Amino acid sequence: MNILLIDPQQSGISGDMLLAGLTDVFHAHDQINNFFDKIISFVHNVEAKYTLEKITKKNISGSILKFNIMNDIKKSNVKELLILIDEILDKLSLSEEAQKFVKDVFDLIVTSEASIHGYTITETDKMHFHELNSIDSIIDIVGVAFLIDHCYKWDKPIIGLPVSNGTGAISFSHGEFSLPAPAVTKILEISNYPNFHINVPYELTTVTGIALLSKLVTEQKLIQTLHRKSKTGIGHGQQDIGKRANIINIQLLEIINVDKDKSNVSTDEIVVLESHVDDLSGEILGQIIEEFQTDSNVLDISIYNLIMKKNRPGHCIRILCSRENKHIITEKLIRNTGTLGVRISPVQRHIAIREIQIKKVLLYNKEYEIKIKIAKFGENIVNVKPEFEDLKKLSEKLNKPLKEINDLVISQIKRS
Repeated sequence: MNILLIDPQQSGISGDMLLAGLTDVFHAHDQINNFFDKIISFVHNVEAKYTLEKITKKNISGSILKFNIMNDIKKSNVKELLILIDEILDKLSLSEEAQKFVKDVFDLIVTSEASIHGYTITETDKMHFHELNSIDSIIDIVGVAFLIDHCYKWDKPIIGLPVSNGTGAISFSHGEFSLPAPAVTKILEISNYPNFHINVPYELTTVTGIALLSKLVTEQKLIQTLHRKSKTGIGHGQQDIGKRANIINIQLLEIINVDKDKSNVSTDEIVVLESHVDDLSGEILGQIIEEFQTDSNVLDISIYNLIMKKNRPGHCIRILCSRENKHIITEKLIRNTGTLGVRISPVQRHIAIREIQIKKVLLYNKEYEIKIKIAKFGENIVNVKPEFEDLKKLSEKLNKPLKEINDLVISQIKRS
């Protein structure tokens, strides 16, 4: 099985960098350039030329988006721009998943802008995208959807590593603001996407870039299974950021089943961290669970009761992580608990390969889309489970008990 890995740690992410990197890894230059011409032809009174080309910059070979805009989009507000996007999607032969992705990305940008400027999500006629009110944004977002549609699959995993932000300030239509820009910060907050700062005085992560990344990625963690790189793509950014290469690294990874001949399952090596504590309240233990569950370096955490020496009741905190992250997680565990020691044990595990598919289900005479997690051992399906957050949203939307929605969805999955 191949997995797409997006690595924006080097110098953040912008829409054109992601588009260039995907084109590079899929070797889809001719396809995307023809697609650009089609998009431009659907937009009245816009004159622009876009091409994705191979280049070598700072001794790194990759692809870059080159463009020349003679006459850009002239939309007075966000509502008009969203109507234009719907018109373009109606004329393009994109899948339902691709069209939904495009709309979700723009909806995320609208939500962030509305929150920043004090509008409700329905007041699009009062909102302005300013720098995003351009054919550029449409090219980047629709172009990414096209590449996943034609060169990958929407139900296959897309892994995203943490994204870097620059330091300093940026000037745009609303004035001067510290980095990351307000809309980028809001999208990072909404999506809970992991990020960090590096000492580079440039805007590295843009609004379009982080909106695309947060909606495209299905998992935000390091790949723990054994793998090899089958293809690597590099997307170059437009601006020069000093000595640092302004690139995004995108890889197609082939997952290797190291014990395939013996048991037809995948295995890898991880470590178990354990610590016994007897002086932490239930509230603190609950906060520790929450803190480590949201850490992308942690594979799993559990806490269970035990009796310690002198018959004292206590708890064992057990954390699973990769060997590479054991020191970081150990230090974090000591800081959060005050424990005097942590045991570290290397273990081997067998892994069921997980896939996420989008299925249509019929609920109360209406069709809905829901994510389904499929677990496989080798070629055998061992478990099929609906995504809990999707079930929860349907339960709230339909005002029906969660268990009832869950039972209906599972019964339809079993029949399909």
